[in-house]
Amino acid sequence: MEPVFTEARYNAGYRFASLEAERLASWQDPQPNPALAIRALNPFIPDSLELTERVDTPSELPIALLEEPGFTLWYQQDQQFQRPRADLYLAIMTHLALASPENAVMVELYTRILNDQLNSLLYDASLAGLNVSLYAHLRGVSLQLSGYNDKQPKLLEKLLPILHAPEITAARFERVRLQLEEHLINQRQEGPYQLAMQQLFTGLMSRWSTEDRLNALAEITPEQLQQFLNELFMETEVRILAHGNLTPDTALSMSEQIRSTLLSGSNPVTGIRVPVVDLPLDQPLIDTLSLEHTDATLVRYLQGSDRSLEQRARVALLNEVISTPFYSRLRTEKQLGYIVFANYLPMSDVPGIALIVQSPVADPLKLANEYDLFMSQMLTELESLTDAQLEEFRQGLRSRLLQPDMRLSERSQRYWRELDRDGSFTSHLQLAEQVSLVQREDLVEQLQALLERQYDIRSFGGLLPDSDKGIEIPDFSGTETLQQRRQQSLFH
Repeated sequence: MEPVFTEARYNAGYRFASLEAERLASWQDPQPNPALAIRALNPFIPDSLELTERVDTPSELPIALLEEPGFTLWYQQDQQFQRPRADLYLAIMTHLALASPENAVMVELYTRILNDQLNSLLYDASLAGLNVSLYAHLRGVSLQLSGYNDKQPKLLEKLLPILHAPEITAARFERVRLQLEEHLINQRQEGPYQLAMQQLFTGLMSRWSTEDRLNALAEITPEQLQQFLNELFMETEVRILAHGNLTPDTALSMSEQIRSTLLSGSNPVTGIRVPVVDLPLDQPLIDTLSLEHTDATLVRYLQGSDRSLEQRARVALLNEVISTPFYSRLRTEKQLGYIVFANYLPMSDVPGIALIVQSPVADPLKLANEYDLFMSQMLTELESLTDAQLEEFRQGLRSRLLQPDMRLSERSQRYWRELDRDGSFTSHLQLAEQVSLVQREDLVEQLQALLERQYDIRSFGGLLPDSDKGIEIPDFSGTETLQQRRQQSLFH
C-alpha cells in the first residue's frame, strides 16, 4: 500500500487502514512461537557432586575389570584430586582404517559427520561440564568423555545410537567433505619443514600422503561411505579406560552399553598396531620434495633399532645432550636458518631423533654437510663428557619423566598411552630408572648406531645450487625403498 501521510519529524510515510480478518483471528487465537520458547532443562546437569563410595581394589593402578579377546575394560577409581569427575576413553580399532587411502578418508568423514550431527547435544553437555572428543586416528575411531561423572552414562546413552547409525544426508555429507578437503589443502600449504615432517610420518607409518587422501576424497560418495560404515565394525579390537570418580558397576554398565549398541555383530580381533618401517642399515634414504617456497629445508631422522627400554632411555638422553648445541651452533653461530631444532621423536615407542632446519641461505646439500660435521663433533665431545655433566643431563630428563600428574585428565592421558605398551602403567618410572644407568660409552655407542639408520627429507626451494642442476626434483626414491620394505614386512 502506498503511504498517504508523512511524519513531520522523520519524513516517513504512513497511512491508516482496517486490520485484515486473518490477522485479527490470529491475535484472538495466538499460537506459541517456537523461536521464543524457553529451552528445556539441560539433561546433563549433575544431580550429585559427591564422591562415590570408596571401593577396595587390588592395585593403586588401573586393573582389567573386563578382559576378553578383542574387548578390554581398564578401570581405576581415582579420588586423589577430590573432584566428582571422571574420564571415559574408548578406542575402536580395525584393520580397515589403514587399508587404503579411501578407507582412511572415510573414517575421517565418519567422525566429522558425527560431530556435525551431535553439535547441539554436545553443546548442552559442555554447558553442564561434560566434554566430548570424537576423532579418527590411524587405527580407527576414539571417543573421550570427560567431566562431571554423574550424567556420563546418560550422555553415553545418547551418543552411542548416533555412532551406530549416523544420519548421512546429502547436505551434511557435502558440508563435511568440503571441510575435510579444505583441511587437507591447508596441510599441503604448510611450511617446508612441516611438509617434510608430514612426508616422514607418511613414509614410516601412515602410508597415505595428503595427495593420496585428496584424490580419494574426490571420488567418495555418500553411498560408498554408508556401505563402508556397514562394514567398519565387523572386526574390531576395543579398548576402554574408565578412570576417576566411578564405581566398578558404573564402568561395567557403560562398557556393556558400548558393546550392545555398537558391537553386537562384531568379531573380536587382537594386536592391531600401526607398523613402523625399519630403516635399512647403512643405506641412507633420501626424498626430495618440490615445494613452492624460497626456503630450503632438511629433516634428517635417525631411527633406533628396537623398542627396548634401554634403547629408549639412551636415545632420549642423547637428545637431551645434543639439542642445545645443535641449536646454538647451527642457528646462533652459523645463522643457517630461523627454524633450527633437534627433537626426540619416537614412533610407536621406536626411539628416534629428528634434526630439523629450514633455511633461507643454505641448501640441503650444505645442511647435510653441517649435520655430518655436527654429529662428528658430538661423538668426540661425548667421549670427553664428565661424570658431573652426564649426571646433570640425566637429572634433567628424569625430572620431566617423574613430574607428578597435576590433574585427573593428565593421569588419564598417561594411562591411555601406557595401554599401547605393556599395560603396567609404570613405564615412566622404569624409563627414569634406566636413564640413571646410562653411561658415557652407551651414548657414544647409541649415536653411532643411530647414524647407521638415516632418512633425509629435503626441499631446495629457491636454493638449487648451480653445480648440481642434475638433481631430480621431486625424487621419492627413499619412499620407494620404504614401500618395498613394507611389502616385505620389515617392521619394528
